[in-house]
Order: sequence, then C-alpha cells, then structure tokens
Amino acid sequence: MSEYIMVTGGAGFIGSNFAAYLLEHYSDVRVLVLDKLTYAGNPANLDMARRIGGDRLLFVKGDICDTVLVESLIREYRILKVVNFAAESHVDRSIADADDFIKTNIEGTYSLLKACRKCWNDFGKTENTRFHQISTDEVYGSLSSPDDRHFTEGQVYLPNSPYASSKASADLLVRSFNRTYGLNTTVTHGSNTYGYCQHPEKLIPMTLTRALNGQEIPIYGSGNQVREWIFVTDHCKAVDYVLRYGKSGEHYNIDGIPMTNNEMVNGILSMLDSVLESDAGLRARFPDAAVCRGMRSADLIRHVTDRPGHDICYAVNAEKIERELGFKRDVELEAGLRMTFEWYLGNCLKSEI
Repeated sequence: MSEYIMVTGGAGFIGSNFAAYLLEHYSDVRVLVLDKLTYAGNPANLDMARRIGGDRLLFVKGDICDTVLVESLIREYRILKVVNFAAESHVDRSIADADDFIKTNIEGTYSLLKACRKCWNDFGKTENTRFHQISTDEVYGSLSSPDDRHFTEGQVYLPNSPYASSKASADLLVRSFNRTYGLNTTVTHGSNTYGYCQHPEKLIPMTLTRALNGQEIPIYGSGNQVREWIFVTDHCKAVDYVLRYGKSGEHYNIDGIPMTNNEMVNGILSMLDSVLESDAGLRARFPDAAVCRGMRSADLIRHVTDRPGHDICYAVNAEKIERELGFKRDVELEAGLRMTFEWYLGNCLKSEI
C-alpha cells in the first residue's frame, strides 16, 4: 500500500523539486502538496512531478495556518510524514514588511505541529511518523569571514533579518514539540539553493534573466558577501536522507560550494556570453543581450546600496549529515549552473523573463 507524504509549500521552488524527487525515487510513495499559491507558488512548478508520478501526485490549495484543513487532510489520507517547505523566504521583502513572515513561518509551523500531534496521537502511532522542518543556514547569523569556524548544529541562533528570525522561531517551536510532546521531528539547515523553478527575484535567476534582456544587474554593496551554493536536487536528496534516516530531535546542516556574490554573478555572466557567442538562434531570441550589442554581460553589473544588516558570510559544517547518514552532493557548481540556464531557456518565454 502506498504511503502519502505531505509536502507543504510544494508548488514553490524547492518543494516542487522535492515532490518530483520523491515520486521519481519511490514507486510506493504518493505526494500530497498543500500550497496557498502566493506569488512564489506556481502550479506549473509541479509539471515535472505530474509527469513522473501521474495520479500519485495530489494538489490541494490551502493555507498551513488553517489547522482544521491540515487535520482533515492528515486524517483522510492517513499521512504519517509531513515536510514543511511552506515559508516566506525573500530577505528584502522581510525587511520591507515582516507581517507575512511572522504569519506563515511561525504561526503556520505551529499550526502544522498542532495538527500532526493531534492526529498522530489519535492514530496511536508515533514510530513511523516524522515532521520535518526546512530551515536555513541564516538562523545562525553571520561569520566574519570564510576562514572562521563554520557553524555546527549546536551553534547558538543569532539571526539578523526578520526572515531569519522567523525561521529561527519556527525551529524552536519544532524543538518544543519534540521535547515536550515527543513528536518525531527533524530539521535541516540548507545553504543557498539554485536550480529549476526558482522565482526570478533570487540572485541566480535574476542575473540570468536580466542579462538576457540587457538590463542592469544589481549587486548589493561590495559584492564580497560569501554564500554556499547547492543544486536543488542535492538539497532534495539531503532532505530525503534526513526524513528517512535522521534521528528524532536532531538538526542537520546541508552545505554547498562557497563563493562571493561577485564570483557567482561574474561566473554566470561569463557562461552566458560564451553560450550566446556560439548560438546564433539564441542571439536572435535575445537581441537585447549585451553580446548582441557588442558588450560583455559583466558591463551590466551595478553595485547598489547594501542591504540593511547584510550578513557577511554563511558557511555551515556538514560533517554530521555526511558521517551519520552518508550524504554526499552529486552536482558540481558548473554543471548545476548550466542545467539551471538550460531550464530557464526551455521554460521561460522572453516576455516572462
């Protein structure tokens, strides 16, 4: 008999990729996606999961803050595993107005935890259940430089943005339900993720799409801020390892390849120029790209006023997930960026870019 796994926020970037990952790797799994479909959620993001899983994918439009709805779905489909990707995640938006971040990231997580606890207690089952929380490396705060000791899972939380603070608060709620009520929970702290279906407000798709249209590419401050980058399928693989093999009550860091924002943007633009120079059809499709006007895409870069409270460096120590669960990344940065670029070319019309 197939088991249902609930993936909240499953019409978003990583959530939709995770739904596809589960359906591709486990023939006995069904995925119920619950998503409110805010600006960052797109039903089309689930096309890959539908192609892979067919009727093993079920989509429900709804809000994780609706505890009654969540309970009804858990009961109807006998759901024993919930993976919470649902979140407001754009730091700039949280700085401008954090209301939605408090509502979704904190109250929404609390709603899910309440529903899971109540239903699983009523089921009389705890050993096969799992509530998995998708967190972020940003809850740890900022390192002074990449040479500092990387954050471990025992690091004290020192979030610096309203977004990171809301995720830290959610993590603490998860901890409390594990320690107080015995709920089977795990948490992962992922690095910056890129790949298929990412919203164009994020750095990599923003850089690609603006460059293709010959638009200025903003970089905050000096651009020397360091981030770790992981391809979305590797992030999904890590979450799956923790969901299945992680120890209840534990946190697991997921690291990536460290680069400054300057290095990342310039690397993307160099790749883009190389592809455009060798592909006349692509140049015809994007006549406003810098290469088509006798320029380099890097000429489009503009350094702008830095973001308030901008963290200097995120870097996590991922020895725990590697040592205890055997997780290793599969996708190197250059290959991941090329796959990302090809996906955007194949799935985004110029008018949408």
